[in-house]
Order: sequence, then structure tokens, then C-alpha cells
Amino acid sequence: MTTSISEPAEIEGSAGGEATLGEALRIGVPVAALLGQLAGWTGHHVDPVLQLALRKASRSGDDWKAVLTREPLPQGFYEWLGERFLNRAPSPELLSISDAVFSAVYTSSIDPGLINLFCTEGRQPEAVLIGDPPPPILRSRRRVPVYYLFGRAGAGIADFVPPSTNQSLSQRRLRHASAMLKTLNETATPLGLIVVDGYDPSRDWLRAEDLLAVLGSAPTGGVLWCGKEPEFSGDDADTYNSLISDGVIVRDERSLARLLAVLRASGEDVGRERWDEPGIISFSDGKQLITTARLRLSTEATAAIVDDGWLGFLPPLIGDAERFAFSAFHSVPAGPLGLIDGLRRGFAISRDFEGQLNERVNRAIGQHHQETGAIILHGQSGAGKSIALGRLALRIRENRSAAVLFAYNRLAQAADVADFLAEVDRMGGVTVLIADSTSFYQRYDDLLQAFRSRGHRVVVVGSSYRVDPQPQLARGRFLEAPAELSPSEAEALIQLSQRFGAVDRSRFATLVTEPHALARFFWELPSSRTRLSEGLGREARTTAATLRARGASKRRLQTIGDLGLALIRAGYQAPSAPLIADTAVDELGNTSLAERVIDYVMAVSRLYKWGAC
Repeated sequence: MTTSISEPAEIEGSAGGEATLGEALRIGVPVAALLGQLAGWTGHHVDPVLQLALRKASRSGDDWKAVLTREPLPQGFYEWLGERFLNRAPSPELLSISDAVFSAVYTSSIDPGLINLFCTEGRQPEAVLIGDPPPPILRSRRRVPVYYLFGRAGAGIADFVPPSTNQSLSQRRLRHASAMLKTLNETATPLGLIVVDGYDPSRDWLRAEDLLAVLGSAPTGGVLWCGKEPEFSGDDADTYNSLISDGVIVRDERSLARLLAVLRASGEDVGRERWDEPGIISFSDGKQLITTARLRLSTEATAAIVDDGWLGFLPPLIGDAERFAFSAFHSVPAGPLGLIDGLRRGFAISRDFEGQLNERVNRAIGQHHQETGAIILHGQSGAGKSIALGRLALRIRENRSAAVLFAYNRLAQAADVADFLAEVDRMGGVTVLIADSTSFYQRYDDLLQAFRSRGHRVVVVGSSYRVDPQPQLARGRFLEAPAELSPSEAEALIQLSQRFGAVDRSRFATLVTEPHALARFFWELPSSRTRLSEGLGREARTTAATLRARGASKRRLQTIGDLGLALIRAGYQAPSAPLIADTAVDELGNTSLAERVIDYVMAVSRLYKWGAC
């Protein structure tokens, strides 16, 4: 629902409000709207329900403050008023406000139909009517919480009904409205924006000192105050002016509805769906897959569903909290969600080969039926394969080009994810299955073949340890994560270490020029040594298994005497011996020499030297 607001020939007010609101809506930070009782009725339109309420209560005045006096309102007044609200046609300004994408709405209005205006584009707003006990911090673009500070007309329950006298208004303010307002800053977060519209301190039930006390904790540029200049008095005027002079409040003489109209006219997509709810998978063509609990349970037994909730707003981290999160990201395996959250916070560098990986996968999504096998990202431990696969999943979902399943340290089973693939197929979409299990590439090819045999539209991307180039391997689907860093990658790694104070810059600047600098960086981080050791251990075991398999094959003996040649000519089989003879037994009972070969390589690495076998 989009309603155009006619603009006057000349608009008063600065462009600061337009830029502030447009930037907040564009980058998707939380935007919390605080709507006064005049929101949507600040222009040439007069709220007809207000006039009916004054007439019904036999009150004189022209604002909602005049409705309440020392004398209580007539019996059943708010039930009658609720019906009038629901039968009232909303103003164009109110319709324009309700089309904007807010993360939360706080209002001093008692209009029960206000929440219905936000039921557009699939949104499901939720009313919050009590503040005792204090409500939790809620923010959601799809399930927009609407905080009714003073109750809602026609609610029918005593705690939900608006006050009927000035005394009950004070009680409602202390018990419920103040508790709700305390959550305003936390809902918007230091990176978000609070938009105030339709509030007049001389005509609104919400007291100026209560509102200004909450806004005083907002960061610089964190509040956009729309509409005509409010008329404060006394200490409230001083507080308001100081907040403006400090840059906390950004003023704009235009109403919120007019600002939104200007943004729409300039091409800003202020009403675009950006759901941040788990269980919803949005596609670029506007289609949405809403997963059921049964589908999630069966699918996530082996692979995580990367839904829109993974792209939701991340609360900011400051100081020690950010450094602790950085250390945890590189030390504690938190699964796919923790990996993507760390990437969104900038805890890892982007390597040059990731561009080739993204291009290759995007081409496969567009022509999934032409893929001859799985796309393999291979390389040694500590080369950034897991980080690259996590960033790949993030970019695919940001572009909404395909659904994404992420199997972390495991290989997904075709039967477990078949139902999910079928749901995506019905919508005409493609599923990208990312498996970071460092398995042999043939296992990924077999998995893709199992999907193809059932007619699924799927692309498989897997990780593996370094694969030797062979002529029979299909070109283009094997991408290597090199151990050596390019100059740009080395500089990015230095800046990352300097940002979090993880490694001394003067000493590390020389290390990044050496081979295997990225693995050395992880080793220099005390928190990530255990995780790196686990990866090296898995790679060592995989290499030992490969050596054992190759060493089991036999070869002919090179030294054969005349008698041996005569016996071979007589029909006897030529003598042979395994490439690696398992004759030694170590203290752990291992009889394979493959482990001993690995031990020699590890011994060299313990001396901080690069070795090869």
C-alpha cells in the first residue's frame, strides 16, 4: 500500500532529516517510530474521532488532553470510541507512515486500527499493551511490535483500557508507559534511528520530560524529530535545545509522511521487504518460502538452512566485547551461523580467489543443469576455505539468487534434505548445498548425482584438501585456496591484526611475506591454536590414509637374478613388494610407516621451518 502525499511548491526544513531517514532505511538499521496522538493528522486533515470523543464526553477543547478531567468518562466510553476508530478512514499521511519499514512503533495514540495499517506486505504486527512486568526488547520488521503507551480503545480488559481520568492517566504513565519507553533506545540500538512524529507536548498525553529523558540517552544523530517546532517550556525547553545543539536530535520541519513521500519520489525504496525473521527464505523474484517446523527438523539434522534471519540486524559490539567476539570467532567452532555473523562483523579478510568462487557458483546457479560435477574448493589447512564458503553463503542470500543449505564439518545426506529441495523446486528456485567437510571430491560428485537422479535443481559446493592437478578432472570446477598471500591480502591481514591488537604489527609485517602466512597468523593467535591444530590433525590423518592406500599397491622388484628371470619365463609370477612396508611398530601400536612420514613433516614445522616430502 503506497499513498502519495502532495508536496507544496516550496518545502521548509533542511535536507538533514531526509538524508538521515533515507540512509537508515537504505542500510537496514533498526528504525523505531514514536508516534504522538497527532501523527497522521498534522496537515489539513482533522481527526474526526477526536471531535466525536469531545462531544460524547461533553468536554470543551481541541486536543486529547481535553478529553480527560477529574470527572470519569461515561460508562462504556472506550468501547464506543473503539468502534468509531475502526470505522474512521485513515488519512493519506497515516497510510504513508504505515507503509514504511519500521522495526518497532511506540505510540501515545489509543487508536485500535493503527496496528491494522501495518498489516501490509505480509507483516504481522503485534500489540504490546502492558509495561508491568517490563516488556522484553522486541524488534522485527515482519512482526512489528506496536507499543500502546496508554492502552487501546475497545480492549475490554481493565489493564488494556486507556485511562478515564487525569489520576488514572498518571497511574498508567508510571506503571506502563514509562516501562515501555525505557526500551526505546535498546530497540533502536546505537546504530539505529528513533523517529518522532505527531507529538505536541501541549496537546499529548505523553509528558515532555518523560520523552526527553529517554531521548537524552540516544547517540549523536540518533533521533529525527519531524513536524513543526514543538513548544516546550522551562527545563523541558532547555533540555530540548541542548539535545539539538549536541547533535542528538536532527530536526526537519516536514512531517514524517512528507519525508517518506520525498524519499519515494527520489527513487528510495523505503517500503522494500527486508524480513529478518527465521524460517523465511526470500528470492529475488519476490517469492518466499516459509519453512515449517517439520521441514526444519528433518533438514537441519545434517545441514543448516540459511534463511532471512541470518541477515538480520547485528547488535553492535564495542571495546572488549568486540575483541572477545573476535577471539571466539577464531577459536570456538560456532557452526555456520556463528561463522556468518563473524564475517558480517569483519573478523576475517577476503581473499582474492573468493571472487572466482562467487563467479563460478553464480554461473552454476543460472545453468545448474549443465554442471558435470560438484564445485570443489581445495587447499591446505589454514588457507581460508571455511571462511570463503561462509562468505559465499552470505553473498548468495544477500542477492537472494538461491536457497542455501550449509553442512559444517559433515556431509549432508540426500534423504535428509530431499523435502527441502522439493519445496524449493516447486517455487522454481535453485538450492546451493555448501558442504565444508574436507572430503574427497568424488563423494561430493556422488551426492550431486543422487540429487540429480531425483530431478532436484541443486548446485553442490564442497571443500577438500589440496587436489593434485590431473588431466581427467573437469576444468573450472576445481578452485584452489593458495597458501601464499598476495600483497593486497597481506596488507588486509596486517590491518585486521592491528584493528583488534591481536598481533604486533612491527613483527608481523615481515611474517606476511613468507609462505603460509595465513596459517602462521592463526598460530600467532593464542585463542585459535587449538582450532588450527585440529584442522592440521584432520589433514594429517587424511594424508596418512592416502599414503597407506598408495603404499598398499605393489611394484615389481628391480633386482632379479638370472635364476629369477628363468623362473619368470617358465611361467612363475614376478616377485613384488609394497611401496611402503609396514614393519615398524611405534609406542602407540601403529604399524604403518605413513604416520612416520607425517611425523617427519610435523617435526620440521615444530622448528618453524617450511618442509615438504
